Amino acid sequence: MEHTITIEGKDIRFRADGNLGRLYRFYFRKDLFKDFGKLQKSVEVFLLAKEAGEATDDDIWRYVEFELLENLAWAMAKKADPNLVDIDEWFSQFEKLVSVYEKIDEIMQMFLDSLATTVPPKNGIAEGRRP
Repeated sequence: MEHTITIEGKDIRFRADGNLGRLYRFYFRKDLFKDFGKLQKSVEVFLLAKEAGEATDDDIWRYVEFELLENLAWAMAKKADPNLVDIDEWFSQFEKLVSVYEKIDEIMQMFLDSLATTVPPKNGIAEGRRP
C-alpha cells in the first residue's frame, strides 16, 4: 500500500507492505509491531486524559512517544523510496519538527490499513460460526 501525504507543501510518499517490519528491524533494531503498540497506546492514553480534562493539546508531548512515530514515518518513506537519505537528513528537510507529528493520524491509519486482510476467512468465524 502506497500513499502520498503532503507535509509542508512537499508530497512525501509512504509505503507499508509485508517487508516493512524487516526494514524497521534492520534500521532501528526494534520490533515494529511492539513499537506500534506502544505508540498506539500512548496516543490512546493522551486522548483519554484530554477527554477527562486532565490534558490539553499542549500536553501531547508528555504522553505520545514521538520517537516511535518518527521511526515509523521514516521507515515507510524509505519503503517508498529505497534511495532515501538517513533519518536525520530526512527530518532536516522540514522547517518545523511538528509538521510530521501533525500527520500522525494518517501515518498510523495507513500502517493499520496495510495489516488488513483481503482474503475472506475460510473457517466461518466471520459469519459467527465456530470451527
